[in-house]
Amino acid sequence: MLTTNLGTMKNLSFILFLAFCVSANAQQLYPFKSNTGKFGFKNQSGKVILTPIWDSAEHFVHGKSLVKQNSKIFLINLAGEQISSKFDFIGDFELGLAIVSKSGKYGLIDVSGRLIYPPKFEQADLQKKIIQYTKNKQRKLCGVLNVKPKEKTTALADSLFSKGQYAKSIELYKKYLAVPKASFKIYNNMAFANTMLGQEEKGAFYYLKALEYKEDPIVLYKLAGFYYMHQKYQKSLAVYERALKIHPNNAGMLYSMAKTCSKLGYYERSYALTLKASQIDPENFAHFFNLSYYSLFTNRPKMAIKAAKQSLALAPKETGAYTNLVLGYVLNNQFDEAEPIYKYWKDKYFFEIDAIGKEAFLGDIRQLEKMNIKHPDFKKVRNLLNE
Repeated sequence: MLTTNLGTMKNLSFILFLAFCVSANAQQLYPFKSNTGKFGFKNQSGKVILTPIWDSAEHFVHGKSLVKQNSKIFLINLAGEQISSKFDFIGDFELGLAIVSKSGKYGLIDVSGRLIYPPKFEQADLQKKIIQYTKNKQRKLCGVLNVKPKEKTTALADSLFSKGQYAKSIELYKKYLAVPKASFKIYNNMAFANTMLGQEEKGAFYYLKALEYKEDPIVLYKLAGFYYMHQKYQKSLAVYERALKIHPNNAGMLYSMAKTCSKLGYYERSYALTLKASQIDPENFAHFFNLSYYSLFTNRPKMAIKAAKQSLALAPKETGAYTNLVLGYVLNNQFDEAEPIYKYWKDKYFFEIDAIGKEAFLGDIRQLEKMNIKHPDFKKVRNLLNE
């Protein structure tokens, strides 16, 4: 059907957006327990990325995970490499620091795994900001009484953000907006947090601020999507153009950009972008579904037929492609091929496009005629459908 169903296309866009994020950004890993009882990590597709060799493992937070092996606990990165010393215990991070213990003594590490104070103290308490040690059988305070990082840190805000406590994380992030090196991350996280709280306008504002520090393709993709959903198609297209310079061969990006172009009436551009997307990602029916759609608007009935057939071959249950296929036949002077499709589907319901066949078919013809795309057999179709 030429009138793209919003619900269906939202789902397709979301799927393609996930594909874009996976290809454009570092992959997310998730701990799992193997049949041997050891823990490893899989990606979103379920593929084992880090072989199960640990006795326990926690979720990655900002590229680091706590794992246990042979009764010792340490930090690893996304490559599975050990980035901290091994300890008997590692506590929760507060203000960018965590208490560690080894052989009954306490010390501190930072979020990178770097040892700040070796485990040689009798007592450590971050909340009370106390480290003590024993010397000459007398308990004394360590020279560092206030255990604070010298520079501002967003560790607590990051922790709240990773736990989905978006409102609290936003309030904390606002205190650190003057930290130049952290500004992209802060603005990006604030944008996402506001979006998750339904504050889309604020989310867009912070995405724009994040882009002042880094031309990030995923941020560009999200911002372009925001403009698209709010019918600001020229702005959406301009942002997609920036993202495309970074990832010219990303099928999800091409797909979304083509949709924006179609809203502006740039059907030749939509056709070219979608054709490229279908060549890059030939197993995704959505590209061929839309390629058949754009082919009709650019007077390419043979391509419309070919692409619609490929869409149906890849996803037989996505029967909405028949609406594009049948029009391709009509425009290609193959009414005999179109007639049985019209007869079969005219009283049936297309779930994918939320329309009765007859309504969909007639609506398609009216749309084409508005674009000054006409054919003598349109009259036959109308008679057949009893308009």
